[in-house]
Amino acid sequence: MNKFTKNCGFSDHTISKGKLRNFASKAAIYFGANLVERHIRIFDRNMSKDGPVSIMPFDISDVIEFSKLSKSDQISNLKENYNYQISKTFGRSQRKLSKIELLNRYYYRGRFGSFDRKNYRHIFNWEEIEIWNYEDTKNFNNKKKSYNRRAL
Repeated sequence: MNKFTKNCGFSDHTISKGKLRNFASKAAIYFGANLVERHIRIFDRNMSKDGPVSIMPFDISDVIEFSKLSKSDQISNLKENYNYQISKTFGRSQRKLSKIELLNRYYYRGRFGSFDRKNYRHIFNWEEIEIWNYEDTKNFNNKKKSYNRRAL
């Protein structure tokens, strides 16, 4: 994502406890996220709807301190504290979906969407589209301005 924008974020909704506490947030930072969203709690996990995916305030300082490390220190930290193996991170480009994944895809189909500014159409979560570049964004904004002027 960083080749398309200078700001890249990660919305961490993992159950962050035990041996894997804060792992997903730290891995996201290592791979280039400069924004991490976490739910913070002050009560027990079972006291709120977001409790299971929320972290305690002291976890925030742990993630912030990790973000200040050099990349080499970050990967060392991930390896030492989480037995992290970078070669297992990327998976395969194609894989067969499980039965549960297929059921979820059909259930959520059409519930999430965005707007394809390049082709001026809605896109949905089951579609695969090409990523477009910054020049396309500028062209869209110019067309949008001229369209708005015509609409007036």
